Amino acid sequence: MKKTGLFLIAALLFLACKPNFKPLPPKDLEKLLADINFAETYCAQIRDTAHKDMGKNVDSLNYYYQAIMQHYHLTQDQLMANLEWCKANPEELDSVYAKVIVRTVTLQNHMGK
Repeated sequence: MKKTGLFLIAALLFLACKPNFKPLPPKDLEKLLADINFAETYCAQIRDTAHKDMGKNVDSLNYYYQAIMQHYHLTQDQLMANLEWCKANPEELDSVYAKVIVRTVTLQNHMGK
């Protein structure tokens, strides 16, 4: 029982000390999610001798995530906080992701696929 109480106190202190998080503006979040979607899709399609099992190429995915974070000037913690915000705010995510879909389809049409 003492462990549970200590855990709750520690969790409350952590939440109380956490600064107010403000996600990326919707337009930037749209671009970020589109880039993540492209990276995830591309890395799931890479087939080489090390990734025959249809899994994602983790090395390439790590490279692209690093490039994405650098492009948007985000640390890994900031990226994760934005993704957690998306998870916690599905209504806002729906409106942003609708624009991600339009962006993706527009790019596909432009590339002739």
